Amino acid sequence: MVFHIHMPLLRGPLRGWAEDLLDPGPIQRQVCLRQKTIQTLWRLYLIRRFDHNGKFRNVLIYSLVYDNLNCTQRNMSSKNSASTELRSLLPQSPSYAVKTFDSCLALLKKLRKLIVNNPGWSQDETHFIRKAEFEYCISSNVFHDKNVLEIGGSDGYLASLIYALSPSSLVSIDCVPALPSFHNVESSNAFIDGHVLSFEDNTFDVIFSSNTFEHIKDSELLLRECARVLRPQGVIVTMLPSHLWRIASIFNQIFNLLPPLPHGEHSLTAFDEIVRFHPWWWKYKFGCYGFKCNGVFSCGYFYAEPRIFALDNSTIWLRGVLAKLCGPSAHVYFLSKKL
Repeated sequence: MVFHIHMPLLRGPLRGWAEDLLDPGPIQRQVCLRQKTIQTLWRLYLIRRFDHNGKFRNVLIYSLVYDNLNCTQRNMSSKNSASTELRSLLPQSPSYAVKTFDSCLALLKKLRKLIVNNPGWSQDETHFIRKAEFEYCISSNVFHDKNVLEIGGSDGYLASLIYALSPSSLVSIDCVPALPSFHNVESSNAFIDGHVLSFEDNTFDVIFSSNTFEHIKDSELLLRECARVLRPQGVIVTMLPSHLWRIASIFNQIFNLLPPLPHGEHSLTAFDEIVRFHPWWWKYKFGCYGFKCNGVFSCGYFYAEPRIFALDNSTIWLRGVLAKLCGPSAHVYFLSKKL
């Protein structure tokens, strides 16, 4: 929609409306605008020494939208008067123009409730999406009555989900373990130099990891250690980010004015990871290190880092729909040793 404001009217009938929008108080809370510069140019405009109409038009429209999104603390009467004044500038015939304007404002308000102010992930949001992925793609019989090793256990949240599936034993390891003591989960620093595992041969039936292998610098050595401690009929279940997650994250980083840095340890640039996070690349690497890929499945949801929308129940349905339309942000790989 294009708004047309007859700029000379700002020195006459619309001067009060414009000054309400250019009030120093609300402008100061709009970090995108420079208060002193706008006030100086406005005074020059009123005495006809400054006529850059396009700049004032953009500032006024931006301030009006900002005002209607409840991003300022001005009273409701001021907001309603500003909206009424702008509606009067829209064509009165046909009437759908005014309805379209109101619909756009309503849509922007709904989006504003979903858009988060802090694009970083909180611990609760990380747990939320990891649990959603785990429940979507992992069957309960994968861990039931099995000796399970979790690599990259971090704070132990996923280990608690695995324990609920009744494994015979469960060991969760990390270079810097931060696991709470709960149930019969063993937490230890079982890495030697972050790659060698301090377990005997043929110890575990299942090795599980979530978003870990891309952070291991010498993944070849770690995978060979996994093959050593895994029983002949055992499986590795690993969840890894996808190339679609990498593409979306690059766009989100640029959107948040952040440099697109690499996520893992295998690439020099974020753009290189678009290739290295593709399923065929992971399957190729696993094959080189002695594993057969028995299946690659979607983890069910689409997200990116940093995120624009909150990671909670209000958006999880939308992330599921996007995963079906565009593709998931992570895949789960089921691996077994080549015989």
